[in-house]
Amino acid sequence: AGFESLDEQEQSRWAKTVIQPGQPLKIKTANHKSKHFKFYITKPNWDPNKLFTRESFEEKPLNCYDPQPTWVAPNQPPKDGLTFTCTMPNRSDYQIIMAEWDVDDTR
Repeated sequence: AGFESLDEQEQSRWAKTVIQPGQPLKIKTANHKSKHFKFYITKPNWDPNKLFTRESFEEKPLNCYDPQPTWVAPNQPPKDGLTFTCTMPNRSDYQIIMAEWDVDDTR
């Protein structure tokens, strides 16, 4: 319902950020009550010209840490959100990072 364009996928579809293997990547969240955040990267052999599915992504989340250790779910995060720093695995070419956000106050 209004989000169909998010289902479109081809290698040239989305804006990209160039990062290097091992380089830390900062991921910023919005200020919402949350239980947890996890971030997943596509498998090395995924096809960037096909719609991606959960099977396109690694089973284990990226190794990330939150430098705001005083935030404990389900408390409201800091006013300006949370910033996670994730270490990128050894990948080349186009990859996608998917965020899993477990919202605390939505049913």
